[in-house]
Amino acid sequence: MTGSTHTDPRDAALAACHRRIAQLEARLAARETQQQQETLKFQKLFENAPLGYQSLDEHGNFLEVNQAWLTALGYTRAEVLGKNFAEFLPLEWQDHFRQNFPRFKALGEILGVEFELIHKDGHPVLVAFNGRIGRDAEGRFKQTHCIFEDISERRCAEEALRESEERYRQVINAMRETLSVITPDGTFLFVNDKAACNLSGGQPPEAVTGRNIRDFAPPEHAQALMAQYREVVETQTPRIREVCVRMAAGEQWFHNTMLPIRYGRAQQPCVLSMSLDITDRKQAQLALQHALDRLSFHVENSPLGVIEWENGRTITLWSPRAEAIFGWTADEVLGKNWGDFLLVYPEDEQSVTQSIGSLLNGSTPCNITQNRNVRKDGSVIHCQWYNSAQRDATGNTVSILSQVDDVTALHEALANLAAAREQAEAANWAKSEFLANMSHEIRTPLNGLLGMLQLLRADALRDDQREYVDLAIASGTRLTRLLSDILDLSQIEAGKMHIVAEPFTLQEILHQVVELLLPASHQSGVALKCHLDPALPPVVIGDACRLQQVLINLVGNALKYTAQGHVTIHAVALPDSRPGLQRVLFTVEDTGCGIPDQMIGQLFEPFSQAAQGYQRTHQGAGLGLSICKRLVGLMGGGISMESELNRGTSFHFSIPFLLPKGPPADCPEPRPAAVVAGRKFLLAEDDAVSRVAASRMLEKHGGVVRTVENGRQALDALRGEPFDVVLMDVQMPVLHGVEAAQAIRRGEAGEDRRGTPIIAMTAYAMAGDKEAFLDAGMDDYIAKPVDMDTLACVVAEVLQRRPGRQR
Repeated sequence: MTGSTHTDPRDAALAACHRRIAQLEARLAARETQQQQETLKFQKLFENAPLGYQSLDEHGNFLEVNQAWLTALGYTRAEVLGKNFAEFLPLEWQDHFRQNFPRFKALGEILGVEFELIHKDGHPVLVAFNGRIGRDAEGRFKQTHCIFEDISERRCAEEALRESEERYRQVINAMRETLSVITPDGTFLFVNDKAACNLSGGQPPEAVTGRNIRDFAPPEHAQALMAQYREVVETQTPRIREVCVRMAAGEQWFHNTMLPIRYGRAQQPCVLSMSLDITDRKQAQLALQHALDRLSFHVENSPLGVIEWENGRTITLWSPRAEAIFGWTADEVLGKNWGDFLLVYPEDEQSVTQSIGSLLNGSTPCNITQNRNVRKDGSVIHCQWYNSAQRDATGNTVSILSQVDDVTALHEALANLAAAREQAEAANWAKSEFLANMSHEIRTPLNGLLGMLQLLRADALRDDQREYVDLAIASGTRLTRLLSDILDLSQIEAGKMHIVAEPFTLQEILHQVVELLLPASHQSGVALKCHLDPALPPVVIGDACRLQQVLINLVGNALKYTAQGHVTIHAVALPDSRPGLQRVLFTVEDTGCGIPDQMIGQLFEPFSQAAQGYQRTHQGAGLGLSICKRLVGLMGGGISMESELNRGTSFHFSIPFLLPKGPPADCPEPRPAAVVAGRKFLLAEDDAVSRVAASRMLEKHGGVVRTVENGRQALDALRGEPFDVVLMDVQMPVLHGVEAAQAIRRGEAGEDRRGTPIIAMTAYAMAGDKEAFLDAGMDDYIAKPVDMDTLACVVAEVLQRRPGRQR
């Protein structure tokens, strides 16, 4: 049996597979070796590349930078990788990068983008970026690949070149001479601004360059100039001469220099022509001569004396007017020192020396002074001097030019005016003193009169008796109002009327005006109406008292001059008010007799009425409208009127009010009985009638009153027992009210009595009186004659601020 060898096919396939794998592994190893070599080569190129390279992820964070990048910006790789690119940008570029990085990723490429990066030491580095977006096989964003070049030095060089060119251009164009480069055939290759202006009549250089001299000069002149250009080029010899040329701008004279040069890269033979325009110089010389002639004329004919002092002392110019002012002729004073003859009044020499010294030492370039001077005849005059110093290039004073005016008449007029002003002020003071005294003397008996009438009205009277009392009170109130009007006018004219700014309710003020004047309305049968704009703010800030005074005057006048029909008050919010401010238009219209046109111009003047002469149908002193106009002006508004005879009159005035920032506080109207009842009052009053009237009024409303006749008795009474309120007259014997109030506040009536509320109840009602009383320690002030309702309001306010003794 013969043996045989059998090979399994699977083994052969396996062996072939192993060989194939070995071949593949060998090829793979060779490829990896090659790739590693190429990667190493690439890394060396990457690291040693002259341009900076950076790679960012999709959020703008650094994945890789090369050495050139690090060297350019001074960082280490560890300080950069993982950081956001925006951190290496100036603040003003960071938002720009965040906004535009998504656009870069979308576009896939940026080319030549320039911006600044921040070097590690803080200085900016200007770079130019080029970049592309790296994507994976499926086209998704993988990373950025950007290179940049530091162009700081190049940009600096370019900037330096531009600055050099600009300096060259500025120097060339700033030259007084015209500068041009011309070919022998007359073509302009270069002109500066001056040359272009002269040639073309004001056009820029680009309008001349490339054109020929024949375009700007007449043919014969152009041919002569071109012959000169050719001669200079051919002979290489400069030409210098003065020439008159008729150009587009007119006939001009030039000092001309022509030099042979080679121009441009091609070294083309040309002529460098430099011309100094001497036309202006000749015209300037002529103008200077005319100016000198004019100056001499003005100096000779000036209404002021003109004097020039060389080095501030020696006279080199003495005009005819100076001769007229001082009496010295020019021949007598020229070349002399101002101290060589009696020119300055001896007592004024020190001030004059100081004035001249300030000009000589340079502390002031000019000054205006007044001093006394002595004329040649010995008379003393007052002069005003206008002095200015001329200095040389080093700042030293060369001369002083003085213009002098004789102001003796003006000085005397001012002295007379000052004396007249003093007399007027004295008269005004005397008038104020007289009004203050008259106010006190009238108000004191009037206070007693009206007080007694108020007490009488409170008793049980027959109807006819009550009518008599009411009429007497109305007459007294009218007299009080007239007295107040006179005092108000005096205060306004003296500038002593002050406008307050306090919150108040417009509706309440208008309601009070209507309520106050309703009796007059009912008596006359004229309807009194009031319309308020719903857009008006409920509370405004202003002077409620003065507003009410204006409205009462206007409405009272309207009722006085209206026999039938109506009187209506309108209050409207104006739309042009600023934030925090509301301007309100008030209108008082009536259906009365109207006002003649010839009287309208005088209507707002003091002591003026529409009806004049003996046949006066209406009462009044004619002060109301004058005071209204001035009060409205003091409150920042204006007043006007319109009228038609037998149809009626309308007065309009607008006032700006401030608006409160918070909600208004409610302030209920106090009732006299509720305020006074049970309160203990100390009344200091030297006038017996006023003392009885005030005490009886308080007692009728439930108050307990102790009366004294002077401030000393008030202190003694207060030491003995406590009081809720002290009502203090001001003018009293022994110790007046102001002294008594100060003594109480010092504790002379007892430490526990120092805080007792004190209300001044006085006939002093001039501007400043209330402030003086408050400064003395009083809590408030009531002007006589005293109304019980007003007294109750003031007592309530004072007790709210200073509760006084415990009840």
